[in-house]
Amino acid sequence: MSNYGKILDLIEKQTREVFSPLTYAQIFWKPREGAWSVGECLSHIIITNELYFPVLENAARGTHRESLWERVSPFSRMFGKQFIGIVDPESDKKHKSPRAFMPDKNFFETAVDKNIIRRFKENIIRLRKILKEFKTVNTAGIKISSPASSLITFKLRDALEMILKHNIRHLNQALRVMDEHGFPR
Repeated sequence: MSNYGKILDLIEKQTREVFSPLTYAQIFWKPREGAWSVGECLSHIIITNELYFPVLENAARGTHRESLWERVSPFSRMFGKQFIGIVDPESDKKHKSPRAFMPDKNFFETAVDKNIIRRFKENIIRLRKILKEFKTVNTAGIKISSPASSLITFKLRDALEMILKHNIRHLNQALRVMDEHGFPR
């Protein structure tokens, strides 16, 4: 778990130093049609994390009750390894996100997303708090389902690794947006 803290330290530092100074125009600039803006990358991370938070909080408190499928699924280990590979920040391969994790279609019109940097910081603080609660929990012994489909199950340990790698992957994507030709300076 100490490694998780170091990863979150880097995410918080990057947010403070790189993303916090961005203007509204920079946060919402898109390099091309169909590409995500910096704000949409952050929104996607927030949405994904928030969908996992309830089950993570229950697991940390010891109140998570595995469903029958979570207990008997022979695929948890396979799904864990597969999804950790899919979200690996080192991978250049693009993957379509499940609809449940997509930024809101009305992203640019919603007042709440005008504060996307603040919301992202708050989301990472909540993730850190949840991860600290796992110090005494056997994360390899608990299985959870994906918020996108209850048929996809993971060992909690794999889900935590996947969530952190997913965060890094999309922060890297946001950085690439900032490196695109035409990004407002």
